[in-house]
This record gives sequence, C-alpha cells and structure tokens, in this order.
Amino acid sequence: MSKIAAIFDLDGTLTDGHVWKGLTSYCRTFKVNRWRSYLFFLTHTGLWLLSKLLILPRNSFYSLWITGTATLLKGITKPKAIEVFYWVASREIMEKTKPQVLEKLRFHLAKQHEVIIVSSGFNELLRQVGKRLEVPHAVGTDLEVKESRYTGKILGRACFGREKAILLQRYLKHQLNEPIDLSQSYAYGNDLQDLAILELVGHPTVVRPGRKLSKIANQRNWEILQ
Repeated sequence: MSKIAAIFDLDGTLTDGHVWKGLTSYCRTFKVNRWRSYLFFLTHTGLWLLSKLLILPRNSFYSLWITGTATLLKGITKPKAIEVFYWVASREIMEKTKPQVLEKLRFHLAKQHEVIIVSSGFNELLRQVGKRLEVPHAVGTDLEVKESRYTGKILGRACFGREKAILLQRYLKHQLNEPIDLSQSYAYGNDLQDLAILELVGHPTVVRPGRKLSKIANQRNWEILQ
C-alpha cells in the first residue's frame, strides 16, 4: 500500500533563516575561514545585483550561490563540522521557524505521513534540523570530503530547481521502504525554485510567495499561506 508524503523546503518556507547567513555568521563569530566569509559576501552581493538586473540568469545565480557557500567549510574536519552545523541549525534555522508552517509539519507527522525536507542546503545540516523537528528524511546538496576534511566543493549537482525533483524522486525510490503516492502527497515551497517539487504532488502549498509564484498558485488554485 502506498503512503503519503509531505515535502517541505527549508529556507524561506519552514524558516526565515538562511543557511548561508548562518555559516557566514559562524565564520565571523568564531574566526573560522573568516576571510572567506567576507569574500563570499562581497562577491555574492555582486552576483545578486547582476541577477536582479537580469544580466545573470537566475539558475546560474543560485548555482554560484550554493557552490560559494560550500567554500565557507573548506579545510574543516568532519568532527568540527558537526559543531558548525549544530550551531547554524540552532541559531539561524530553528530560532526563525514559521509557526504556521511548523503547525502543518506537525499535522503531517501526527498523520504518520512521510515528512521530508528538500532543500539546497547541505545534507549534514539538514540532518541536524531534522533531529530537532523529528523529521527522519532529508534531501539536499552533498559536500565533498577528502581525508576527513571538507574541500569547499559540492558533490554532483546542487539541489535546486528541477534538480530538487530529480533528487527527491531518486530518494523516494531507493531510500524508502514503501512506495509514495505523489498524487495524494503534499509539498510546501516559497520560491520559483520550488516549482518542480510543487508540481509533483496533488496538494501543493506556497508560503509567502513572490509575485510570479503567487500568480501561478492562483491560476492553479493552489493553497497559499501568507
């Protein structure tokens, strides 16, 4: 018998916090890769402006942003990274969660749905967030590790846009014991980068959407959480 899933984006959906903000804050606070955090801020502010001016394609902007965030972890050992991700999850992500969306998440847990966080964030961090929310499943971006240290690079492709749907479907096929009925499942997202996930399920919900996503949601009669 197929089960129902409830799929949640993280940044901007479950929380007003952002992974990149948490990592740059950690670097500055504890003087770990501090110069990298300043360089990240300067270069990626420029990238953000280029994307707003429509000079840099949105997909390219997101890809560069995620790979740039990975550089903040370059040289950090795996044991040290546990401390970093714990701090970021506690200080940046969990302190800024959205009560209305958390209520939805707890509803799905109570219904014994398969709750899954799908985010461009790094899998190690998503697992820290999952522990706090009692969510056992997470699909995100993999980080490269060599000789027990993070290289500052990602493995494979970053988990954003259509890649979110590809990685999620792979996870559903290979990591879950029971099949998922996507036509009866739920998804929550706040950005156009979540569109591929929202289109996969029978019950999509957009959270504080921007103008373009709000227009799509209204045209398709999707639920909107303001």
